Amino acid sequence: MGSNHPIEFPHISGSFGEYRSGGRFHHGLDYKTFNRNGIPIKAVQDMTVARLYTSEIGYGNGLVLASADGRHFTYGHMHDFVGRHPGLEYLRLALFLMHPTNRASVNLPAYFPFKKGDIIGRSGESGSGAPHLHFEVGSGGYFRSPLEDPERAILDFTAPTLLRLHTRTRSFPLKRVDRKYTQAGHTIDYYTLDGTRALPSADYRIGTYDTMAALNRNGVHGIRFYALDAKSLSPELYKSIPEELEQSPLYKMELDGIATSELRTADRYYDPEKTAIGDEYVYYLYDSLKRNRKELDTGVYLVEVLDSSGNRSRLLFQIGEATQADLTSEKPEHPPEEQASTEEEDPLLKEANVSFRTLNPYAGASFSYSGEGMNLTIQIPGGNQRGQARARILDKKWIRAIPPASEGLESPREIRAFVFDARDLVLSGYMYISGQIEKRHPDEELYLWNPSSGKWNWVGKPYQETDTRAFYRLRLKRGGVFAILRDTGAPVIYPSFAWQRPEDDLVHQSNEENPIRMLQYDIYDKESWVDRKSTAVFLDGVPLRFEWAGDRSLLRIRVPEKWLNQEGSYLSIQIDDLAGNPARPFFDVLLPSE
Repeated sequence: MGSNHPIEFPHISGSFGEYRSGGRFHHGLDYKTFNRNGIPIKAVQDMTVARLYTSEIGYGNGLVLASADGRHFTYGHMHDFVGRHPGLEYLRLALFLMHPTNRASVNLPAYFPFKKGDIIGRSGESGSGAPHLHFEVGSGGYFRSPLEDPERAILDFTAPTLLRLHTRTRSFPLKRVDRKYTQAGHTIDYYTLDGTRALPSADYRIGTYDTMAALNRNGVHGIRFYALDAKSLSPELYKSIPEELEQSPLYKMELDGIATSELRTADRYYDPEKTAIGDEYVYYLYDSLKRNRKELDTGVYLVEVLDSSGNRSRLLFQIGEATQADLTSEKPEHPPEEQASTEEEDPLLKEANVSFRTLNPYAGASFSYSGEGMNLTIQIPGGNQRGQARARILDKKWIRAIPPASEGLESPREIRAFVFDARDLVLSGYMYISGQIEKRHPDEELYLWNPSSGKWNWVGKPYQETDTRAFYRLRLKRGGVFAILRDTGAPVIYPSFAWQRPEDDLVHQSNEENPIRMLQYDIYDKESWVDRKSTAVFLDGVPLRFEWAGDRSLLRIRVPEKWLNQEGSYLSIQIDDLAGNPARPFFDVLLPSE
C-alpha cells in the first residue's frame, strides 16, 4: 500500500467518480475517520495554501494547496487548521467572526508553505456529511483520481461485486461461478445469470459496487462491454478467456479524470433511477446520448467491471431467440411494429393512446397534471437535459395495477395517482415538481414508486402544509408513478452504532474537572421524515439541550457527568414524524463514570 495518504491508516469511504445526488460526480476521495474528529491531516507533498474555505455547507472548513508542478490539492470537512501554521486557524476564526453566516472563500498569497508530511489541520465534519476527510487532486481544469499516484495505491485484491443485470423495467440477479488470479496477484471473478436463460436485445445496465479493501460500497473505476465470438455459454468458454481482451469493446467508460465542466454529467453514465448511493451503482452499457442504438445480435456478451487496483469482475450472458415478453411481467399490448427497436414495455402501464412529447437537448420543458385534488407541475430546466428524449403525462386509468403500499404506509380506499412517463431522459441536474395536493387525511403525503427497490419513496417535505393541503417545491431525479398515500409508520430511535466518541478524546470540549459525555442517537423514519420541531429530550424528567448533526438523522446530546445521579439517571427522547406519528417511548440508562 502507498504511504503518501493525507491521514494515517487510510480507509476509503467514497471513491473517485462515483454517483452523487443531482447527477454529480464525486470528484475526490473520502477517507473514513470512524466517526471521530481531530485526526491529524498531512500535506502529501511540498505545497502552499492558495485558498481557504469556511462554511456550514460544501467543503465546510477547507484548504486548497498548490504545488510547484501545477497541481492543486483540496482538503474538505476539516475541524480546524491547527497544524504547522497556527496563523491559519486564527484567520479562520477571524473570518467566522466577520461573516455571521459562516461562509467565506478567500484566495491567499503564498504565506503558508508546507513540507511533505507536515500537519495542516485536523479532520472534522464541517460542511455536509458525517465525520470524514474529503481529498481532491486537480490540474488544468481536470480532477484526477488521487489513487493514480503510486504513492497512494491501495493494497486491494478484491474484485468488484456484481449484483444485477438491469433493463429499464426488469432486474436479473447474478451469481459468481469462477475466480482466477492474474500473474500480478489480482483477482478476476466470473459471473452469470442466476438461472439459465437467453435474453432478448435491450438497453442493459450493470448493478455493481466495489469495497476498495474497506467495508463501504463504493463506485467502480470503469466498465467495458464486449461481444464475444461464441454462440453459447459453456465451461470451456470461461477457461478460454484471456486476462486481457484484445478486441475492441462495444462500449467503454473509465473514470480516469473529470473535467470541471463535466461535474454534473454523471447521469450520462449512471442510471439515476436504479442507483442507490452506498448500496448499488447502476451503470449504462451504452452511450446514453446516442439514439437509435443497434439491436444486440444473437450470441454471447461480456461485461467487464474494473476497480482502481487492477482487479476486475466479468459477467457472461447470452442474447438468444427471446421475445420482448421475456422482459415484462405481462405481454406488451403494443403491436411489434409500434415498438422502438430497443424499447421495452413498462409492465405497470397499459397501452395508452396519449402521444409522447419530443424533448430536444437543453431546451427545457414542463408537464402539468390536474385532477383528483392534485395540481402539480414537473419542470425540466433548460440546459439540464442531455440528448433527445420523450415524455408524457398519464392519468390513473392507464396504470395496470397500482403497487401495494409497503409496511408503514396505507392506501386510501380510493387511491389517487398519475404517471410522468419519461424515456431516454438524461439530466445533468434535477427536475422539479411544484404545486399542491388536497389532503383528505392529515397524514397523507406524495410518494413515487421505485421499480428497482419495489417500494414507494417519499417525494419530500412540503414547504407549507395544513390538515387539508400540502404545497410542494421539490427536486426530482426521475419520473414514474406518483400516488398519495397515508403515512402510518412511526420514527425509530436507536443508539448510533458508530463509535461513541468522548469529546475529550481528540477535540477537547471538556476538561478533567468538568467532563462531558457525548451521546449520539440515530432517528429514522422511512415513510417520510422526522419533525425536528417536535424533538424533546429529558434527563430525569428535566428538559435537556440537544443538537442535530447537519442534515443527517443523528441526534447529539451532551450530558455533564456532574448531572448524573449516583444510582444512575434516565434519558428519554420524544419525537414525531411529519405526519404526526409519535415514536415509541425511548429510554436510556446513564450510569456515572467511576
